[in-house]
Amino acid sequence: QWPTPLVDRGQRSGVEDGAVVLAGSCVWGKIAAVDAYTSTVCLVTEPGYRDVVRLAAAPADGQTLRFGAKGILEGTGEPHARLRMIETTEPVAKGDLVYSMAGQGFVDVPLLCGRVERVERPQGAGHWEIWVAPTMNDTPDDLAILCPTAQAIEVAQRSTEIQPTTSPE
Repeated sequence: QWPTPLVDRGQRSGVEDGAVVLAGSCVWGKIAAVDAYTSTVCLVTEPGYRDVVRLAAAPADGQTLRFGAKGILEGTGEPHARLRMIETTEPVAKGDLVYSMAGQGFVDVPLLCGRVERVERPQGAGHWEIWVAPTMNDTPDDLAILCPTAQAIEVAQRSTEIQPTTSPE
């Protein structure tokens, strides 16, 4: 059983399912379920997490960040998330940065999800096998929730009460 993270914002604050949860400008997860005053979070590495992301080569000193291919980041239940749908014709390397597209047009800074940890090209496959180490491994106390429909970013704190999830028996 893994603890399910709770935050102290819910429907009354304008939070909706699928809203991105940030720690600074780094993606920590997405809202999975919303009650009136609290919400549960699906972390980047948990099954059920999905996000449209874009690769970027780590910038050298003084260079501007240049974005590359788009793909789908999926939680696997393992320490690394999986990045899918990047064609083998696209350049990908260990250390490349992975940014969420969720804040595009809403926030001014790119939202970092993680860094490419492993890249493989299966024989005959048209897409890379890519595993991403999330940026956020710890549980931050202060979070922000993107609420585009409410035209705001809600500041939240991790709830002190952590609910265990039920596992199939």
